[in-house]
Amino acid sequence: MKSYPLTVMLLLLVSMSALQSASAQSDVLEFAAGSGPTSFGSTITSQVITFQENTANPTGWSFSPYSSPTTTATFSLSNQQYTLPASQNANGADVSFGATNNNSTQLITPAKIFPDMAGISAPAAGDFTALDYPGQTGEGISLTQNYAISIFNSVMGLYNANAAVKDSFYMANLTITFNTPVTNPVLHIVGIGGFAGNEGFSSELMLTTTGVTLSELSGSNGLLVTPSQILNSYTTYNATTGSGAASGSVLVTGINITTLTFKVYMKGDGHGTAWSTSSEHAGDEFLVGVSLPVTQLVLPVTLSAFTAQSQGNAALLNWTTATEENSSYFNVQASRDGTSWSTVGEVKATGNSATPENYSFVDNAVASGNNYYRVVEVSLDNSEIYSVVRQLTFGSSTVLSYYPNPVKNSVTITTSATSPQSVTVISADGRLLQQNNQFVSGGSIDLSSYTAGIYFLAIRNTGGQTEVLKILKD
Repeated sequence: MKSYPLTVMLLLLVSMSALQSASAQSDVLEFAAGSGPTSFGSTITSQVITFQENTANPTGWSFSPYSSPTTTATFSLSNQQYTLPASQNANGADVSFGATNNNSTQLITPAKIFPDMAGISAPAAGDFTALDYPGQTGEGISLTQNYAISIFNSVMGLYNANAAVKDSFYMANLTITFNTPVTNPVLHIVGIGGFAGNEGFSSELMLTTTGVTLSELSGSNGLLVTPSQILNSYTTYNATTGSGAASGSVLVTGINITTLTFKVYMKGDGHGTAWSTSSEHAGDEFLVGVSLPVTQLVLPVTLSAFTAQSQGNAALLNWTTATEENSSYFNVQASRDGTSWSTVGEVKATGNSATPENYSFVDNAVASGNNYYRVVEVSLDNSEIYSVVRQLTFGSSTVLSYYPNPVKNSVTITTSATSPQSVTVISADGRLLQQNNQFVSGGSIDLSSYTAGIYFLAIRNTGGQTEVLKILKD
């Protein structure tokens, strides 16, 4: 069994649609109708949502399938702290997908697992922000066009246990898993807060994933976000956003994120004498959506690496292990869509080593267009460790040139093909600084207002392929 991961190059997820103004259109990956299930709960089965591309963000909603690569988020529940009797929930779960209150009996009420964001709590569209773009706070989300996962945090486990009504209780874990590493995703939280009689209560989310931090992009009154918590700051809770419940968008700052795990808590306000009654099933139904930058790029940041480089009509792959313990071999896998993978080669591993080991493989069977690669390290016990994904594009005849470099004020870009679809300026740490969606070959990009340092120009052509240019600003 190995005791280490592969050392890999830093992968930055950046969008090819940074906004120069709040009115500019951009591409964003979002949850929409058709992204997820149409069924009702209550269920504890993991839910897979496939992101769709919104090409008209922030003021329009024109969704289409996205496959560069297909990107999914899987929502899972675990570590349930309370088990309900069948008379309250047939599956016994206290926290589940697709359920809501029942005001007439203790049996849980089914609800849509994947509703639109207007489904509960009466939030306002301005409570949400699609992505962390300059000038776009409170924009980019439609309550009827954007969808989210419904999570029901029942209080019946606390009611059954006769728990104190003013404390905060750990209920379960919520994990969001991305099928490809992402950077700086935005979570959309709808309607944390509810009540039963005089007792108000609210869900709380405590981040346990390390290496990432939370911050509020936009939100209603009552939304309180700390680096590791999403809370409702009201002292009297109810189910209406802005007057006892809270909604808003939360930026998750981090690179190469594959999972986000939250501990889900329930907190009571203590204004009642019990969490529920013998004739109802009470709890806090809230929604969680996600939006992402649209294009995944590997920026040339120099670290120990799993790298992919084109050599004519072949792909040269190099990777390094820091140490090895009982490793057997490496499967080199390729994909044309970033989703379906096949093994294109096998490389024998050193097996045991306390020092870095270097490996390489050449794929001579590349396809025209996008080619995705990953390396799977297989141990003697057949356990596996996956590298991050690298992308190469073959078959493009476009020739790009840019000058001057280094640059003091503006850089001129020329292309042998038609004018690019967009030119985006990205900082060395992956921040989106500006975009020109109407760039003409031979035009210039103004960098005069930026501090000295390294920047990247990402040029996306009309076929969806992207080339990244490195610029030194004096």
